[in-house]
Amino acid sequence: MKKKDLLKHLPSEWPECNTAKIIRTPGRKALMVLLPGWQIVGHTDEKCVVHFVWNEGYLTYYPGSKIWDRRKYESLYYNAYVSGGSFDEKSRKAIGDFTENHQNYYQGSIESYEREISYSKQEKAEGRKQKRIDDFMKDCPPLPKDFKRWCEAKLKESRCKKVNIKLFQPYKDGTMERIFTVEECCYSGMTFMITEICRSAQLKYGGLWKWWYYGVYKGRYGRNQHFWDKKGQSIVNNLPKSHYLYDNLDEPDMTPSQRAVLRALDGRVDPSMALRRLETCPELEYVLKRGLIRLGVDIVEFSCGKEVSTLSKATCNRLKEIDGGWYSAQLIEIAPKISEKYLKDFNKIRTDAKADKIIALASEYNINHVYKLLMETGGVTIPVINKYNDYLRMSAQLGNNPHDEIIYRNRRWEEWHDRYAEDINGKKEKKENRKYAAIRKDYRLNKSLFAWEDEGYLITVPKSAADICTEGRKQHHCVGASTIYRQNMAKRKSFIVFLRKAENPEKPYYTIECDLTRVIQFYSAYDRQPDKEKVEKILAKWMKQVRKNVKKMRKAAG
Repeated sequence: MKKKDLLKHLPSEWPECNTAKIIRTPGRKALMVLLPGWQIVGHTDEKCVVHFVWNEGYLTYYPGSKIWDRRKYESLYYNAYVSGGSFDEKSRKAIGDFTENHQNYYQGSIESYEREISYSKQEKAEGRKQKRIDDFMKDCPPLPKDFKRWCEAKLKESRCKKVNIKLFQPYKDGTMERIFTVEECCYSGMTFMITEICRSAQLKYGGLWKWWYYGVYKGRYGRNQHFWDKKGQSIVNNLPKSHYLYDNLDEPDMTPSQRAVLRALDGRVDPSMALRRLETCPELEYVLKRGLIRLGVDIVEFSCGKEVSTLSKATCNRLKEIDGGWYSAQLIEIAPKISEKYLKDFNKIRTDAKADKIIALASEYNINHVYKLLMETGGVTIPVINKYNDYLRMSAQLGNNPHDEIIYRNRRWEEWHDRYAEDINGKKEKKENRKYAAIRKDYRLNKSLFAWEDEGYLITVPKSAADICTEGRKQHHCVGASTIYRQNMAKRKSFIVFLRKAENPEKPYYTIECDLTRVIQFYSAYDRQPDKEKVEKILAKWMKQVRKNVKKMRKAAG
């Protein structure tokens, strides 16, 4: 629709009310909706806003600024006084006739009409795009004749329900990379199913993709599969990170190094990533030729190739015996005398954080001694390692030498950890008590206001700032860590009290912040709220008593 043809129908004088009329332009008819400017939010300088709609599109025109935009009538509707009642009978009939809605006019008729236009445009655009993609895919080389049989054999060999396959094929001036999934199938008499999930083109093996498309249908591959350029309308959520590689490597134009690396890492990593790493780290081929397969995988995944070139021959030999990776290599380099037993156990670790913590210990202490101690006193786990590190840190903080065997090989280290913690926390608590002495001073007053017991629960009051710190530490929340709660209690702005179960009054249950009239917040360990509804009822009952206590105390004070 030409804009100049639409402008010919603008009235010489703008109407005072919303008006709609059918206009005729060369070759088609359109609906023109005139909306006076005072009704358009944000366009008070416009005398009128004009909206046009025809069978294939819509446009909005602002006469004052002479601006066009592709704004839908729907967006105007939400920003103006536009409704069925705002049009006269003649306009309502024009809208109904144009949108083929001959019943009572309703607000959504123009909106629905334009939505259908948008959907139609989208469908046509997607159809054109799909045709372009399908035509483009006709140049894709055919699959190898034995590919289906090879996929079935690979699935059986893997003993898995699903495997990922990658295939490289020469394509124009570069190469095509194709990704398949092969999985067990229990219907239609099929034993397995192949799905081509992605195709991409690149200038060289392992290079960046120039274009890529995702498979649309499950169970299709080759020329039966259709492709799309976004994951949203395909069967792909995320592409797999490791693949088996169809071994046609002697056919494509690959170097001997590339073939050797791909065959050695088959099924363990993404072949494209392996080729990319080989380009930046030639040491990868050397590592794989020495039989260090897992170390090769780590080079691809962790980008640690340059450091590998500095590994000693002895380290490489030990790695080969246990199929060790990069973390094991670091541990051997730092602690070459580590026993085979502990090295094999360490090599089973798959958690980066845990491996890093053990390597850090090995750089400071005899790792054989430490490993044995941990295994005999709780196990080599992250919580135990963290606690052991805390023990060493606190020991040094109290003036001991943590590198002394008496310290770091102490079989009773957990007991001493607790002693050190009490000692250090005791010093902190004394300092807190001096700083917030008002809390201790007001204990009797606070107890008379807040202490309470009923229905198997009781409220206790901290005797000092140290009690609040201890509560926060045991409950693992911010009451102990943040000074604001102790400051407020010392100034009597707000108060911290403890909810306990009467059967076990020493065990923390809930920590409560309140003032003299209400509960501000209440949390249990780790800022959680178990039995929340029940606790809310208990606290509501307790707070009634607190308000009575406050009223009684004020009355007694005169």
